[in-house]
Amino acid sequence: MEKTIKTLAFIFLILFSKNALSQVQIPSRILNKIENLNNRQEIIDVFDFYCKPEDSLKVKAICFLLDNMHIHKTESYNIKSPEGEWIDFDELEFDNYRTSLRALKNLKKQHGSLKISPITTNDIESLDAQYLITNLEESFNVWSKSLYDFEHFCEYILPYRINVEPLYTWRKTYLDRFSKIIDKDDPIMPLKEKIKYLTDNINLWFVCTYGIEKREPHLPRLGSLQLLHRKKGTCEDVAALSVFALRGMGVASTVDVVPYWATSTGGHTLNCAFDCNRNPIHFDVLLQSDSLNEFIREPAKVFRTTYSVQKGSLSLQLEKKDIPPTGLLRYSNYIDVTHEYWKTRDIDYDLIEKSNENEVVYICTFNGMKWLPVWWGRSNKNKVTFTNMCQGAVFIPKYYRDGKLITAGYPVASGYEKVVELKPSEETHVIRVKEVPGHFKFKPGQKYSLAYYDFGWKPIATRVARKDTKELIIQNVPKNALLLLVSYDKKEIKTRPFTISESGERFWW
Repeated sequence: MEKTIKTLAFIFLILFSKNALSQVQIPSRILNKIENLNNRQEIIDVFDFYCKPEDSLKVKAICFLLDNMHIHKTESYNIKSPEGEWIDFDELEFDNYRTSLRALKNLKKQHGSLKISPITTNDIESLDAQYLITNLEESFNVWSKSLYDFEHFCEYILPYRINVEPLYTWRKTYLDRFSKIIDKDDPIMPLKEKIKYLTDNINLWFVCTYGIEKREPHLPRLGSLQLLHRKKGTCEDVAALSVFALRGMGVASTVDVVPYWATSTGGHTLNCAFDCNRNPIHFDVLLQSDSLNEFIREPAKVFRTTYSVQKGSLSLQLEKKDIPPTGLLRYSNYIDVTHEYWKTRDIDYDLIEKSNENEVVYICTFNGMKWLPVWWGRSNKNKVTFTNMCQGAVFIPKYYRDGKLITAGYPVASGYEKVVELKPSEETHVIRVKEVPGHFKFKPGQKYSLAYYDFGWKPIATRVARKDTKELIIQNVPKNALLLLVSYDKKEIKTRPFTISESGERFWW
Protein backbone atom coordinates (compact mmCIF):
# COMPACT_ATOMS: atom_id res chain seq x y z
CA MET A 1 0.00 0.00 0.00
CA GLU A 2 2.78 2.42 0.98
CA LYS A 3 4.58 1.73 -2.32
CA THR A 4 1.35 2.34 -4.27
CA ILE A 5 0.77 5.67 -2.52
CA LYS A 6 4.33 6.79 -3.29
CA THR A 7 3.92 5.83 -6.94
CA LEU A 8 0.63 7.74 -7.25
CA ALA A 9 2.21 10.77 -5.58
CA PHE A 10 5.08 10.61 -8.04
CA ILE A 11 2.71 10.45 -11.02
CA PHE A 12 0.88 13.46 -9.65
CA LEU A 13 4.13 15.39 -9.38
CA ILE A 14 5.02 14.55 -12.98
CA LEU A 15 1.63 15.69 -14.23
CA PHE A 16 1.84 18.84 -12.12
CA SER A 17 5.29 19.61 -13.48
CA LYS A 18 4.11 19.23 -17.06
CA ASN A 19 1.54 21.92 -16.41
CA ALA A 20 4.06 24.29 -14.81
CA LEU A 21 5.02 27.67 -16.22
CA SER A 22 7.56 26.38 -18.69
CA GLN A 23 9.35 23.27 -19.86
CA VAL A 24 13.11 22.93 -19.87
CA GLN A 25 14.88 22.71 -23.21
CA ILE A 26 16.45 19.23 -23.43
CA PRO A 27 19.98 19.46 -24.88
CA SER A 28 20.21 18.07 -28.40
CA ARG A 29 23.02 15.69 -27.40
CA ILE A 30 20.67 14.07 -24.87
CA LEU A 31 17.82 13.86 -27.38
CA ASN A 32 20.13 12.17 -29.87
CA LYS A 33 21.26 9.72 -27.19
CA ILE A 34 17.73 8.64 -26.23
CA GLU A 35 16.08 8.92 -29.65
CA ASN A 36 15.67 5.17 -30.23
CA LEU A 37 15.32 4.01 -26.62
CA ASN A 38 12.19 2.28 -25.33
CA ASN A 39 12.40 4.35 -22.14
CA ARG A 40 12.76 7.62 -24.05
CA GLN A 41 9.61 9.05 -22.49
CA GLU A 42 10.93 8.24 -19.01
CA ILE A 43 13.96 10.44 -19.66
CA ILE A 44 11.78 13.22 -21.06
CA ASP A 45 9.59 12.98 -17.92
CA VAL A 46 12.66 13.72 -15.79
CA PHE A 47 13.30 16.96 -17.67
CA ASP A 48 9.60 17.84 -17.50
CA PHE A 49 9.77 17.38 -13.74
CA TYR A 50 12.63 19.89 -13.49
CA CYS A 51 11.05 22.59 -15.63
CA LYS A 52 11.19 25.53 -13.22
CA PRO A 53 14.00 28.12 -13.40
CA GLU A 54 15.21 27.22 -9.91
CA ASP A 55 15.80 23.64 -11.12
CA SER A 56 18.65 24.63 -13.45
CA LEU A 57 21.35 22.98 -11.30
CA LYS A 58 19.34 19.77 -11.07
CA VAL A 59 19.01 19.79 -14.85
CA LYS A 60 22.79 20.02 -15.11
CA ALA A 61 23.10 17.11 -12.69
CA ILE A 62 20.74 14.87 -14.65
CA CYS A 63 22.60 15.79 -17.84
CA PHE A 64 25.85 14.71 -16.15
CA LEU A 65 24.35 11.32 -15.37
CA LEU A 66 22.90 10.86 -18.84
CA ASP A 67 26.06 12.02 -20.62
CA ASN A 68 27.96 9.16 -18.98
CA MET A 69 25.24 6.59 -18.49
CA HIS A 70 26.04 4.61 -21.64
CA ILE A 71 29.02 2.91 -19.97
CA HIS A 72 27.04 1.71 -16.94
CA LYS A 73 25.09 -1.51 -16.60
CA THR A 74 23.80 -4.19 -14.26
CA GLU A 75 25.12 -7.75 -14.39
CA SER A 76 22.71 -10.07 -12.62
CA TYR A 77 20.65 -13.19 -13.34
CA ASN A 78 17.20 -14.64 -13.88
CA ILE A 79 15.90 -17.97 -12.64
CA LYS A 80 13.98 -20.36 -14.88
CA SER A 81 12.32 -23.73 -14.31
CA PRO A 82 13.40 -26.75 -16.38
CA GLU A 83 10.43 -25.96 -18.64
CA GLY A 84 11.79 -22.48 -19.29
CA GLU A 85 9.27 -20.56 -17.16
CA TRP A 86 10.50 -17.48 -15.29
CA ILE A 87 10.56 -17.89 -11.51
CA ASP A 88 10.08 -14.77 -9.44
CA PHE A 89 12.59 -14.85 -6.58
CA ASP A 90 13.80 -11.88 -4.55
CA GLU A 91 16.17 -12.61 -1.68
CA LEU A 92 15.23 -9.29 -0.03
CA GLU A 93 11.69 -10.51 0.62
CA PHE A 94 13.04 -12.73 3.40
CA ASP A 95 14.08 -11.72 6.92
CA ASN A 96 17.71 -12.75 6.46
CA TYR A 97 20.02 -14.29 3.92
CA ARG A 98 19.95 -17.73 5.51
CA THR A 99 16.17 -17.82 5.06
CA SER A 100 16.61 -16.65 1.47
CA LEU A 101 18.96 -19.57 0.75
CA ARG A 102 16.52 -21.99 2.36
CA ALA A 103 13.72 -20.69 0.15
CA LEU A 104 15.89 -21.03 -2.95
CA LYS A 105 16.75 -24.59 -1.94
CA ASN A 106 13.05 -25.38 -1.61
CA LEU A 107 12.46 -23.98 -5.10
CA LYS A 108 15.09 -26.36 -6.46
CA LYS A 109 13.35 -29.29 -4.76
CA GLN A 110 9.97 -28.15 -6.08
CA HIS A 111 11.13 -27.90 -9.69
CA GLY A 112 13.78 -30.60 -9.68
CA SER A 113 16.41 -28.13 -10.86
CA LEU A 114 16.73 -24.46 -11.71
CA LYS A 115 18.34 -22.78 -14.68
CA ILE A 116 20.33 -19.65 -13.84
CA SER A 117 20.58 -17.25 -16.78
CA PRO A 118 23.02 -14.31 -16.56
CA ILE A 119 21.55 -11.03 -17.78
CA THR A 120 23.03 -7.65 -18.57
CA THR A 121 20.87 -4.53 -18.41
CA ASN A 122 22.14 -1.20 -19.71
CA ASP A 123 21.22 1.74 -17.49
CA ILE A 124 20.51 4.12 -20.34
CA GLU A 125 17.92 1.67 -21.70
CA SER A 126 16.22 0.68 -18.46
CA LEU A 127 16.12 3.40 -15.78
CA ASP A 128 12.77 5.10 -15.28
CA ALA A 129 11.89 8.64 -14.28
CA GLN A 130 10.95 7.74 -10.71
CA TYR A 131 14.31 6.12 -10.00
CA LEU A 132 16.31 9.00 -11.48
CA ILE A 133 14.29 11.73 -9.78
CA THR A 134 14.37 9.97 -6.40
CA ASN A 135 18.14 9.56 -6.63
CA LEU A 136 18.58 13.20 -7.63
CA GLU A 137 16.34 14.60 -4.91
CA GLU A 138 17.90 12.53 -2.14
CA SER A 139 21.40 13.44 -3.35
CA PHE A 140 20.64 17.15 -3.32
CA ASN A 141 19.08 16.82 0.15
CA VAL A 142 22.40 15.72 1.68
CA TRP A 143 24.76 17.82 -0.45
CA SER A 144 26.50 20.56 1.51
CA LYS A 145 27.56 23.20 -1.00
CA SER A 146 29.98 24.64 1.56
CA LEU A 147 31.93 21.35 1.54
CA TYR A 148 31.87 20.24 -2.10
CA ASP A 149 31.58 22.07 -5.37
CA PHE A 150 29.18 20.91 -8.07
CA GLU A 151 31.83 18.97 -9.98
CA HIS A 152 32.80 16.89 -6.95
CA PHE A 153 29.16 16.41 -6.03
CA CYS A 154 28.36 15.02 -9.48
CA GLU A 155 31.32 12.66 -9.56
CA TYR A 156 31.35 11.31 -6.02
CA ILE A 157 27.93 11.86 -4.35
CA LEU A 158 25.28 11.92 -7.08
CA PRO A 159 26.03 8.53 -8.79
CA TYR A 160 23.45 5.86 -8.03
CA ARG A 161 25.81 2.91 -8.58
CA ILE A 162 29.37 1.79 -7.84
CA ASN A 163 30.07 -0.96 -10.36
CA VAL A 164 27.81 -3.47 -12.15
CA GLU A 165 25.66 -4.35 -9.13
CA PRO A 166 21.86 -4.75 -9.27
CA LEU A 167 20.16 -1.40 -8.65
CA TYR A 168 17.94 -0.50 -5.72
CA THR A 169 16.57 2.72 -4.26
CA TRP A 170 19.09 2.84 -1.43
CA ARG A 171 19.84 6.36 -0.21
CA LYS A 172 17.18 6.74 2.49
CA THR A 173 17.88 3.25 3.85
CA TYR A 174 21.58 3.98 4.20
CA LEU A 175 21.02 7.47 5.58
CA ASP A 176 18.62 6.21 8.25
CA ARG A 177 20.98 3.42 9.25
CA PHE A 178 24.37 5.12 9.28
CA SER A 179 23.36 8.61 10.41
CA LYS A 180 22.62 6.94 13.75
CA ILE A 181 26.33 6.13 13.95
CA ILE A 182 27.69 9.33 12.44
CA ASP A 183 26.16 12.76 12.80
CA LYS A 184 26.50 13.93 9.22
CA ASP A 185 25.70 17.52 10.19
CA ASP A 186 28.32 17.75 12.95
CA PRO A 187 30.56 20.62 11.77
CA ILE A 188 33.26 19.87 14.34
CA MET A 189 33.88 16.15 13.90
CA PRO A 190 36.76 15.63 11.41
CA LEU A 191 36.03 13.43 8.40
CA LYS A 192 38.69 10.93 9.46
CA GLU A 193 36.88 10.46 12.76
CA LYS A 194 33.58 9.91 10.97
CA ILE A 195 35.25 7.31 8.77
CA LYS A 196 36.66 5.58 11.86
CA TYR A 197 33.17 5.30 13.38
CA LEU A 198 31.93 3.87 10.08
CA THR A 199 34.68 1.27 9.65
CA ASP A 200 34.40 0.15 13.29
CA ASN A 201 30.66 -0.37 12.88
CA ILE A 202 30.92 -2.27 9.59
CA ASN A 203 33.49 -4.65 11.08
CA LEU A 204 31.03 -5.54 13.85
CA TRP A 205 28.57 -7.19 11.48
CA PHE A 206 30.02 -7.53 7.96
CA VAL A 207 32.11 -10.63 7.21
CA CYS A 208 34.79 -10.64 4.51
CA THR A 209 34.46 -13.87 2.53
CA TYR A 210 37.78 -13.62 0.68
CA GLY A 211 39.40 -17.07 0.73
CA ILE A 212 36.42 -18.51 2.64
CA GLU A 213 33.69 -18.94 0.06
CA LYS A 214 32.94 -18.14 -3.56
CA ARG A 215 29.87 -16.22 -4.62
CA GLU A 216 27.67 -17.33 -7.49
CA PRO A 217 29.55 -16.44 -10.73
CA HIS A 218 26.47 -14.86 -12.30
CA LEU A 219 26.43 -12.11 -9.65
CA PRO A 220 29.84 -10.38 -9.83
CA ARG A 221 28.79 -7.55 -7.48
CA LEU A 222 26.19 -7.26 -4.74
CA GLY A 223 23.59 -4.51 -4.87
CA SER A 224 23.29 -1.86 -2.16
CA LEU A 225 20.46 -3.57 -0.28
CA GLN A 226 21.92 -7.06 -0.83
CA LEU A 227 25.00 -5.94 1.08
CA LEU A 228 22.87 -5.09 4.11
CA HIS A 229 20.86 -8.27 3.71
CA ARG A 230 23.71 -10.76 3.28
CA LYS A 231 26.10 -9.02 5.69
CA LYS A 232 29.08 -10.55 3.95
CA GLY A 233 31.10 -10.24 0.78
CA THR A 234 34.50 -9.66 -0.80
CA CYS A 235 36.76 -6.64 -0.41
CA GLU A 236 35.01 -5.17 -3.47
CA ASP A 237 31.68 -5.52 -1.66
CA VAL A 238 32.76 -3.96 1.62
CA ALA A 239 34.32 -1.06 -0.30
CA ALA A 240 31.03 -0.53 -2.14
CA LEU A 241 29.13 -0.70 1.15
CA SER A 242 31.32 2.10 2.54
CA VAL A 243 30.68 4.28 -0.50
CA PHE A 244 26.91 3.78 -0.27
CA ALA A 245 27.04 4.74 3.42
CA LEU A 246 29.15 7.85 2.88
CA ARG A 247 27.36 9.10 -0.23
CA GLY A 248 24.07 8.52 1.53
CA MET A 249 25.22 11.06 4.13
CA GLY A 250 26.58 13.51 1.57
CA VAL A 251 30.28 12.60 1.85
CA ALA A 252 32.11 12.53 -1.48
CA SER A 253 33.66 9.09 -1.78
CA THR A 254 34.55 6.32 -4.20
CA VAL A 255 36.39 3.06 -4.68
CA ASP A 256 40.12 2.76 -5.41
CA VAL A 257 41.27 -0.44 -7.14
CA VAL A 258 44.61 -2.23 -7.17
CA PRO A 259 44.06 -4.52 -10.17
CA TYR A 260 47.26 -6.43 -9.35
CA TRP A 261 49.92 -6.30 -6.70
CA ALA A 262 53.37 -5.91 -8.22
CA THR A 263 55.17 -8.09 -5.66
CA SER A 264 52.44 -10.53 -4.65
CA THR A 265 49.43 -12.39 -6.01
CA GLY A 266 45.96 -10.95 -6.56
CA GLY A 267 44.77 -7.39 -6.09
CA HIS A 268 42.69 -5.29 -3.72
CA THR A 269 39.86 -2.79 -3.46
CA LEU A 270 39.61 -0.03 -0.88
CA ASN A 271 38.13 3.43 -0.42
CA CYS A 272 38.80 7.11 -0.83
CA ALA A 273 36.79 9.98 0.62
CA PHE A 274 37.36 13.69 0.11
CA ASP A 275 37.53 16.48 2.66
CA CYS A 276 36.26 20.00 2.09
CA ASN A 277 39.50 20.92 0.31
CA ARG A 278 39.12 17.95 -2.07
CA ASN A 279 42.06 16.21 -0.41
CA PRO A 280 41.76 12.42 -0.71
CA ILE A 281 41.54 10.34 2.46
CA HIS A 282 42.36 6.69 1.78
CA PHE A 283 40.92 4.04 4.05
CA ASP A 284 40.52 0.28 4.14
CA VAL A 285 37.53 -1.02 6.09
CA LEU A 286 39.02 -4.50 6.40
CA LEU A 287 42.11 -3.06 8.08
CA GLN A 288 39.86 -0.88 10.27
CA SER A 289 41.94 1.99 8.97
CA ASP A 290 40.56 5.52 8.86
CA SER A 291 43.63 6.79 7.02
CA LEU A 292 45.87 4.79 4.73
CA ASN A 293 48.77 6.63 3.15
CA GLU A 294 50.85 3.68 1.99
CA PHE A 295 50.35 -0.03 1.34
CA ILE A 296 52.39 -2.83 2.90
CA ARG A 297 53.43 -4.00 -0.58
CA GLU A 298 53.95 -2.51 -4.01
CA PRO A 299 50.82 -1.89 -6.11
CA ALA A 300 51.36 -2.30 -9.86
CA LYS A 301 48.74 0.43 -10.30
CA VAL A 302 46.00 2.11 -8.28
CA PHE A 303 42.95 3.35 -10.15
CA ARG A 304 40.22 5.60 -8.78
CA THR A 305 36.80 4.81 -10.17
CA THR A 306 34.62 7.65 -11.41
CA TYR A 307 31.11 7.79 -12.76
CA SER A 308 32.10 9.89 -15.75
CA VAL A 309 34.03 8.78 -18.81
CA GLN A 310 37.68 9.86 -18.66
CA LYS A 311 38.71 11.33 -22.00
CA GLY A 312 42.22 9.89 -22.05
CA SER A 313 41.20 6.30 -21.35
CA LEU A 314 42.44 3.62 -23.71
CA SER A 315 38.95 2.23 -24.34
CA LEU A 316 38.10 5.45 -26.21
CA GLN A 317 41.08 4.95 -28.52
CA LEU A 318 40.91 1.23 -29.33
CA GLU A 319 38.21 -1.33 -29.96
CA LYS A 320 37.45 -3.61 -27.04
CA LYS A 321 38.89 -6.65 -28.82
CA ASP A 322 42.24 -4.88 -29.17
CA ILE A 323 42.62 -4.35 -25.42
CA PRO A 324 43.61 -7.19 -23.06
CA PRO A 325 40.59 -8.40 -21.06
CA THR A 326 42.38 -8.44 -17.71
CA GLY A 327 42.48 -5.51 -15.27
CA LEU A 328 40.60 -2.26 -15.87
CA LEU A 329 42.00 -1.20 -19.22
CA ARG A 330 38.80 -1.97 -21.12
CA TYR A 331 36.92 0.46 -18.88
CA SER A 332 36.78 4.20 -19.37
CA ASN A 333 35.84 5.51 -15.91
CA TYR A 334 39.03 5.48 -13.86
CA ILE A 335 41.91 7.79 -12.92
CA ASP A 336 45.49 6.71 -12.22
CA VAL A 337 46.29 7.63 -8.59
CA THR A 338 49.23 5.29 -7.95
CA HIS A 339 51.38 8.22 -6.80
CA GLU A 340 48.99 8.86 -3.90
CA TYR A 341 49.87 5.45 -2.45
CA TRP A 342 53.45 4.70 -3.49
CA LYS A 343 56.66 6.17 -4.84
CA THR A 344 56.45 6.21 -8.63
CA ARG A 345 58.50 7.04 -11.71
CA ASP A 346 58.11 7.00 -15.48
CA ILE A 347 59.78 3.99 -17.08
CA ASP A 348 61.40 4.33 -20.52
CA TYR A 349 61.85 1.25 -22.70
CA ASP A 350 63.83 0.49 -25.81
CA LEU A 351 61.69 -2.07 -27.59
CA ILE A 352 63.52 -5.11 -28.93
CA GLU A 353 60.57 -6.54 -30.85
CA LYS A 354 59.87 -4.00 -33.58
CA SER A 355 56.72 -1.96 -33.11
CA ASN A 356 54.37 -0.26 -35.51
CA GLU A 357 54.61 3.51 -35.17
CA ASN A 358 52.31 4.79 -32.40
CA GLU A 359 51.34 1.22 -31.52
CA VAL A 360 49.97 0.65 -28.02
CA VAL A 361 52.42 -1.19 -25.80
CA TYR A 362 51.40 -2.70 -22.45
CA ILE A 363 53.52 -2.83 -19.34
CA CYS A 364 52.97 -6.04 -17.40
CA THR A 365 53.53 -7.14 -13.82
CA PHE A 366 54.26 -10.70 -12.65
CA ASN A 367 51.22 -11.85 -10.69
CA GLY A 368 49.89 -15.37 -10.14
CA MET A 369 52.73 -16.82 -12.24
CA LYS A 370 51.65 -14.73 -15.25
CA TRP A 371 52.65 -11.46 -16.87
CA LEU A 372 49.52 -9.34 -16.61
CA PRO A 373 49.06 -5.93 -18.33
CA VAL A 374 48.41 -3.04 -15.96
CA TRP A 375 49.13 0.12 -18.02
CA TRP A 376 49.98 1.26 -21.50
CA GLY A 377 51.96 3.69 -23.63
CA ARG A 378 52.40 4.39 -27.34
CA SER A 379 55.55 3.55 -29.23
CA ASN A 380 57.64 6.25 -30.87
CA LYS A 381 60.58 5.12 -32.99
CA ASN A 382 60.74 1.81 -31.09
CA LYS A 383 60.70 3.54 -27.74
CA VAL A 384 57.91 3.82 -25.21
CA THR A 385 57.32 5.53 -21.86
CA PHE A 386 55.04 4.18 -19.16
CA THR A 387 53.93 6.85 -16.72
CA ASN A 388 53.50 6.81 -12.95
CA MET A 389 54.73 3.25 -12.32
CA CYS A 390 55.41 2.08 -8.78
CA GLN A 391 58.98 1.64 -7.61
CA GLY A 392 60.23 -1.61 -6.10
CA ALA A 393 58.85 -3.93 -8.78
CA VAL A 394 59.77 -5.70 -11.99
CA PHE A 395 57.90 -5.04 -15.25
CA ILE A 396 58.01 -6.12 -18.86
CA PRO A 397 56.63 -4.56 -22.10
CA LYS A 398 54.29 -6.55 -24.33
CA TYR A 399 52.16 -6.04 -27.43
CA TYR A 400 48.62 -7.34 -27.68
CA ARG A 401 48.18 -8.74 -31.18
CA ASP A 402 45.43 -11.05 -32.38
CA GLY A 403 44.33 -11.73 -28.82
CA LYS A 404 47.80 -12.67 -27.57
CA LEU A 405 50.43 -10.90 -25.49
CA ILE A 406 53.82 -10.78 -27.24
CA THR A 407 56.99 -9.84 -25.39
CA ALA A 408 58.41 -6.58 -26.74
CA GLY A 409 61.55 -6.20 -24.61
CA TYR A 410 63.48 -7.37 -21.59
CA PRO A 411 62.17 -7.06 -18.03
CA VAL A 412 63.27 -4.06 -16.01
CA ALA A 413 63.70 -3.85 -12.27
CA SER A 414 62.32 -0.49 -11.15
CA GLY A 415 64.12 -0.22 -7.82
CA TYR A 416 63.99 2.59 -5.31
CA GLU A 417 67.28 4.05 -6.49
CA LYS A 418 67.55 3.10 -10.16
CA VAL A 419 66.05 1.18 -13.07
CA VAL A 420 67.96 -1.83 -14.41
CA GLU A 421 67.24 -3.66 -17.66
CA LEU A 422 67.42 -7.39 -16.98
CA LYS A 423 68.99 -8.58 -20.23
CA PRO A 424 70.67 -11.93 -19.55
CA SER A 425 74.43 -11.79 -20.04
CA GLU A 426 76.46 -14.35 -21.94
CA GLU A 427 78.57 -14.56 -18.81
CA THR A 428 77.42 -17.02 -16.18
CA HIS A 429 78.06 -17.51 -12.52
CA VAL A 430 77.32 -19.91 -9.69
CA ILE A 431 74.50 -18.87 -7.38
CA ARG A 432 73.35 -20.05 -3.98
CA VAL A 433 69.62 -20.01 -3.30
CA LYS A 434 69.29 -20.07 0.47
CA GLU A 435 66.39 -20.57 2.84
CA VAL A 436 64.89 -17.46 4.38
CA PRO A 437 63.62 -18.09 7.94
CA GLY A 438 59.90 -17.42 8.16
CA HIS A 439 59.51 -16.93 4.41
CA PHE A 440 61.15 -19.66 2.36
CA LYS A 441 62.07 -23.19 3.44
CA PHE A 442 63.08 -26.22 1.38
CA LYS A 443 60.87 -29.29 1.68
CA PRO A 444 62.63 -32.68 1.70
CA GLY A 445 61.90 -34.65 -1.45
CA GLN A 446 60.53 -31.59 -3.22
CA LYS A 447 61.66 -30.86 -6.78
CA TYR A 448 62.85 -27.29 -7.51
CA SER A 449 63.47 -25.89 -10.97
CA LEU A 450 65.34 -22.67 -11.72
CA ALA A 451 64.63 -20.66 -14.90
CA TYR A 452 65.66 -17.27 -16.28
CA TYR A 453 63.66 -14.91 -18.46
CA ASP A 454 64.74 -14.29 -22.05
CA PHE A 455 61.57 -13.74 -24.12
CA GLY A 456 60.10 -16.63 -22.14
CA TRP A 457 61.19 -18.66 -19.12
CA LYS A 458 64.26 -20.74 -20.00
CA PRO A 459 65.10 -23.70 -17.74
CA ILE A 460 68.54 -23.84 -16.14
CA ALA A 461 68.55 -26.71 -13.67
CA THR A 462 66.37 -28.90 -11.45
CA ARG A 463 67.26 -30.06 -7.94
CA VAL A 464 65.59 -32.27 -5.35
CA ALA A 465 65.83 -31.07 -1.76
CA ARG A 466 67.14 -33.44 0.92
CA LYS A 467 66.39 -33.41 4.64
CA ASP A 468 69.49 -31.37 5.33
CA THR A 469 69.12 -28.96 2.37
CA LYS A 470 69.52 -25.35 3.46
CA GLU A 471 70.58 -23.99 0.08
CA LEU A 472 70.74 -24.96 -3.57
CA ILE A 473 73.97 -24.39 -5.48
CA ILE A 474 73.31 -23.90 -9.19
CA GLN A 475 75.92 -23.34 -11.89
CA ASN A 476 75.79 -21.72 -15.33
CA VAL A 477 73.28 -19.07 -14.36
CA PRO A 478 73.35 -16.04 -16.71
CA LYS A 479 74.33 -12.84 -14.97
CA ASN A 480 71.91 -9.89 -14.87
CA ALA A 481 68.92 -12.19 -15.42
CA LEU A 482 65.49 -12.31 -13.87
CA LEU A 483 65.23 -15.69 -12.16
CA LEU A 484 62.36 -17.87 -11.00
CA LEU A 485 62.59 -20.87 -8.68
CA VAL A 486 59.50 -23.05 -8.96
CA SER A 487 58.56 -25.97 -6.73
CA TYR A 488 56.12 -28.60 -7.88
CA ASP A 489 53.60 -30.19 -5.54
CA LYS A 490 49.84 -30.63 -5.28
CA LYS A 491 49.36 -27.16 -3.87
CA GLU A 492 49.04 -23.98 -5.88
CA ILE A 493 52.41 -22.66 -7.04
CA LYS A 494 53.17 -19.32 -5.45
CA THR A 495 56.61 -17.93 -5.99
CA ARG A 496 58.23 -14.61 -6.84
CA PRO A 497 60.96 -13.79 -9.36
CA PHE A 498 64.31 -12.58 -8.05
CA THR A 499 67.70 -11.30 -9.12
CA ILE A 500 71.18 -12.11 -7.82
CA SER A 501 73.74 -9.32 -7.60
CA GLU A 502 77.45 -9.67 -8.37
CA SER A 503 78.05 -10.03 -4.63
CA GLY A 504 75.53 -12.88 -4.42
CA GLU A 505 72.77 -10.92 -2.70
CA ARG A 506 69.26 -11.96 -3.64
CA PHE A 507 66.49 -9.41 -4.33
CA TRP A 508 62.87 -10.58 -4.45
CA TRP A 509 60.48 -8.85 -6.86
